[in-house]
Amino acid sequence: MLATFWLARARTKEEPEAASGAYAWSLLSHLFFVTLMPFSMIVAGRYDLAPAIWVYGTNMILLSLTAIGITLVIERDIQRRLVPSGRPEYCVLIASAILSMAIGFYSPDGAMYAYFLNLASPLVRRWTERV
Repeated sequence: MLATFWLARARTKEEPEAASGAYAWSLLSHLFFVTLMPFSMIVAGRYDLAPAIWVYGTNMILLSLTAIGITLVIERDIQRRLVPSGRPEYCVLIASAILSMAIGFYSPDGAMYAYFLNLASPLVRRWTERV
């Protein structure tokens, strides 16, 4: 509902916002997964079961993918590369979520420790900037 109101408001302004439709939809899809964060955090915190870890991990992966999609749409719209884009950090987050979900099969109690891998994000970003 909020997305409908926001899109309608953006269309009816005298001076429309300087954003493409693809940007608006990619941002709205990202915000949808942001709104699911409290739910997925509660599920992961309350239940020591693999499916709870999967709910949280899936949400983190979808958040990262939509954030990457936003950067790609921006780059397409401005016709130049974003520096920094944040994509290496998002890839580390995806990797840590997948690792957490895999650990959750065997040890749901320790699965969330995989997110400590995100502490390596600055190193990964520096390494990708050099390459």
